[in-house]
Amino acid sequence: MNADPDSRSYPFPRPSARVVKTVMRFSAVAGIAVYLLSGVYGVKPEQQALVTRCGKLLPLAVRPGTHYHLPYPIDRVYYLKPNEVKSVVIAATLLPSDDEPEGEALEFEGATGAYYGEPQDIGAEFLTGDENIIHIALTVQYRIGDPGQYVFRCPRPEKLVTCAAEMALTHTVAQTPVDDLLTSGRHLVLAEVKRQTQETLTDWKAGIEIISANFASVYPPAAVSDAFKGVASALEDRDRIINEARGDQNETVHRARGTAQKTISEAMAFREAKVNRAKGETDRFLAVLQEYCRTGKSTVSIARIYTEAMEEIMEGAKKYFISPPGSAGANARQKTEDAGPKP
Repeated sequence: MNADPDSRSYPFPRPSARVVKTVMRFSAVAGIAVYLLSGVYGVKPEQQALVTRCGKLLPLAVRPGTHYHLPYPIDRVYYLKPNEVKSVVIAATLLPSDDEPEGEALEFEGATGAYYGEPQDIGAEFLTGDENIIHIALTVQYRIGDPGQYVFRCPRPEKLVTCAAEMALTHTVAQTPVDDLLTSGRHLVLAEVKRQTQETLTDWKAGIEIISANFASVYPPAAVSDAFKGVASALEDRDRIINEARGDQNETVHRARGTAQKTISEAMAFREAKVNRAKGETDRFLAVLQEYCRTGKSTVSIARIYTEAMEEIMEGAKKYFISPPGSAGANARQKTEDAGPKP
């Protein structure tokens, strides 16, 4: 009995070359399909995507939704959150750990200022414009301004914002008196720090937009803290007294102006009444005079006009009536005196 030596080596029949070719073709097609489908990607609602093709950034940012790009390594996708607000704490005084060499910058995690090593205090001392020392901690909030610059020109955005804000804070505080930092000048200092920080990041083309800068703490050194509190309290009292005095001044001035305007209005009304009455009486008198000159008579006698005028003129005067000599009243008085008792 002759047996095939190949059949003794394989308990199952060998697949034919046709089947092998079919499997290889199917595997190749499946691999190509998987490779092409790897270009499908999704962008979340809060995200924005940038696509580079052969290392060159495509001009348009990809909006949220499902999209397709050429498979890797032709295209690469970078995901961003452009509306996410991040923050860093500026000017943190730290205590180095034992395993870190002295003088080396300490790293930090995230935007909350969580530092490696035990922190001693948050804030740093700055020299003010009037040569005083002030302890300041600053919080800066930022977000992505230019996605392309942010991805390719800003590998460590937190560190970059920290450096720019520290420079702006040092420069601004060095030109500001300590009283302004502790009282009413804070908002001006913060506005200037924000402006200088944004200008610096724009010059560096970091693609970062500064939203706000706020003081986390501002206080003098502990040795002179009580004195500074007294000065700040005195300045606040001064401002309060000045504001109260200005309020009283404005109230008095407005009241005086109102009284003056009222007096002027009353005088003008009185003048108009007098003028109108005089015009009316003049017109009436001229009408009577014209009638009298034309006919020699008038419906209103001259004596009546004279009497009315004298009544108005002599209304508040004290009056004395004296009978002329030879009149009936004088003769009666003389007879009474003659009939009196004789000695």
